[in-house]
Amino acid sequence: MSETIPNSWKTPAGSTSAPAVQRLERARGSFVSHVITLVSGAGVSQSVNALGTLILARLIAPTDFGFFALFVTVVSLVSVFGGARYELAVMLPEDDGDAANVAVVAVLAGLGIATISSAAILVLREPLARFLGDPRIASWLWSVPVVLLLNALAEVSRNWFGRTKHFRVVAAARVLQSVAVFGGQVGLWALHVNGGMALIGGWLLGQTVWTFVLLGYLLAKFGRFINSAFDASLLPKLAAKYKAFPIYRAPYSFIANGAAQLIFVILRFFCGLDVIGLYLLANRAVYFPVVLFGGSMGQVFYQKAATEIKTESLEPFVTRLVRTQIAIGAPILIFFAFEAPLLFDTFLGKRWKPAGSFAAWFAFAGFLYLLSACLVRLFDVCGRQRLALILQITGGGMSLATMTLALYWGHSALVGIAAFTLSEVIASIVWLVCAYSIAGFRLAGLAVLGRDFALAALPIAGAGFAIHHLCSGWLACGLMTSVTVAAVGILWNAYGRNASRSASTISKFRRYWSDKSGTLHGAGSPESYRACVAEIRSLFPVDSPERVLEVGCGDGSGFPFLNVFPGNYRGVDFSPAFVNQFRYRHPQVDVRCAEGSSFLDSDCQYDVIFSNELVQQFDPDMLSRHMQNARRMMHSGSVLIFGSVPDGARRWKFDAGGYSATPQPRHIRCLRFLKTSWRRALGIDYTGYWYTMSQIATSAKRHGFRACFVRSRLQPHTYHAVLFLDAAFSQPAPATRSRVCSNPVGRMSRN
Repeated sequence: MSETIPNSWKTPAGSTSAPAVQRLERARGSFVSHVITLVSGAGVSQSVNALGTLILARLIAPTDFGFFALFVTVVSLVSVFGGARYELAVMLPEDDGDAANVAVVAVLAGLGIATISSAAILVLREPLARFLGDPRIASWLWSVPVVLLLNALAEVSRNWFGRTKHFRVVAAARVLQSVAVFGGQVGLWALHVNGGMALIGGWLLGQTVWTFVLLGYLLAKFGRFINSAFDASLLPKLAAKYKAFPIYRAPYSFIANGAAQLIFVILRFFCGLDVIGLYLLANRAVYFPVVLFGGSMGQVFYQKAATEIKTESLEPFVTRLVRTQIAIGAPILIFFAFEAPLLFDTFLGKRWKPAGSFAAWFAFAGFLYLLSACLVRLFDVCGRQRLALILQITGGGMSLATMTLALYWGHSALVGIAAFTLSEVIASIVWLVCAYSIAGFRLAGLAVLGRDFALAALPIAGAGFAIHHLCSGWLACGLMTSVTVAAVGILWNAYGRNASRSASTISKFRRYWSDKSGTLHGAGSPESYRACVAEIRSLFPVDSPERVLEVGCGDGSGFPFLNVFPGNYRGVDFSPAFVNQFRYRHPQVDVRCAEGSSFLDSDCQYDVIFSNELVQQFDPDMLSRHMQNARRMMHSGSVLIFGSVPDGARRWKFDAGGYSATPQPRHIRCLRFLKTSWRRALGIDYTGYWYTMSQIATSAKRHGFRACFVRSRLQPHTYHAVLFLDAAFSQPAPATRSRVCSNPVGRMSRN
């Protein structure tokens, strides 16, 4: 396959004008489709790995897996230096020609580092083998420079395909790599090669296949373009421009990888090779979803963040993505923490049961790795690699030191892994705070993430303790599976499919009202509208206001009962369907389609601005914005009326059915209370925000209002709030004071 080079990519000889930006055609697809492509490839790849692990665990002893883990530790520690991390910068240039030259810089850096590593292996091969406590590994260390170069070429190719959105190539290469690893390891074992040697040989074969597939397609598809774009004079400039990657990103990757890989070295000091082998399989099990989902989303997210970091759309996208991961992943995490020992014992054999206990603890760290797999790219996009390096040094060092001390004093591998996990959880939380800060995201969003985790995890944990207290074995596992599947289904409905939990307030209520044919005031009859409007109308300061604004006017069913001249009235509603119905019923009335909390008519001052059963659809920020805008549309004699506000002080009684027309038994009230509380926690309770009178009064005072309150006779759990400007409240006109204080609806209290 070859790539045709358009003439527009080339600058004519002798031309002094700046060359046009070179840009290759991108593969089509959305963020979700690209993630699905990578997840599908990673899913097949990880399935092959899982199958291989199940088979090899029956054939090869834990000590041989421990020997293999030591070799992979050495290779993985230095492999991150393969291209000096310049390969990550391939994603950033606007010009594809510059990106091609950055790729060349990364390849040249990889060649240099591989050469240096060859000299280092020549000198350090034997001492390193003695340090690791196994002389057999010395002969395999000669493969380290080769793996470094292969990894550099593969990562350059992978990031180039990420830039051009050719994610299918990456997915296919992952599958072929896993097949090669499994086939090579089983084949070598069948040839009676030592178990540890067979594992290492198959792994090296997989790395080779992975690199050659990616590199081969890159040269076939884009080779001509890269060759035409190559400019030796640009290489030093680009290397200097992106110097933060080798200076900060390479050490960061080394430390991040080292925090994971040095666990094997530390365990080797305190435990035998069998414990290292057990931890290797536990680590593989935990990293299965991290690689499957986190790696795939991270690669696609990098391309999205690089182009959208300066827009306002990235933060809502990130928040929605992370909240969905928490909602779906937290129940599975708790299930795995309870059932991992049984699963390892059953599927891998009794000698691997301790690995299940390791995995149960380490899964909590793996869960946070999954959440942060995308956000790690924010440091690169924002140019804050130095901060990322500092965080990684601090967090990784703290975790490894904690594990070492726990192993020294606790004399147990499980205690050491538990200590490492707790330290990693703390470090990951600090890392998330910093990622949100450098991206300019609101830190309040992290508190929402913590609340979501508690909502998703704590009920499953409570059920797990209860189930395992009552029964054990596969019966307990079956019950836990049922509970987990049900929880994931409910949470997916709230966070994923309908996105009601992670959606903005406006989006949530737009979705709610999209299929409604009426405003649902009372029973929808003329009598109910008449009674409802009568309560609101009695709060007007004068009988015939000249200018009236109704926010959330609905379909116009209540307008005839207001007794307001059509020329003095203006209605606002965010539903186009309701606005059209209103105009059809009352064509002489001025009705506008706009979101209520943001509506501002700066050219007019109104005598009365009112709403009914609307404030509960405003979150605190929207309510504050509505008060601010309303104040700008009022004069000294105006009033702002919030009709039928659900009273936060009476919510629990309402949830338990305390205001029901017919008395209900206590157990029915308890069940109703639990149901409404659960729906509210999931974000699918459309009764909205319940404000106490003191909350309304405090917010009103902050915006220059004084508030009075009247309890509703139609709905005892609601009240009406009447807001005056400070000047009007201190020196009200006699008519205004008389009209309000003689209100027939009920006693008015001032705050």
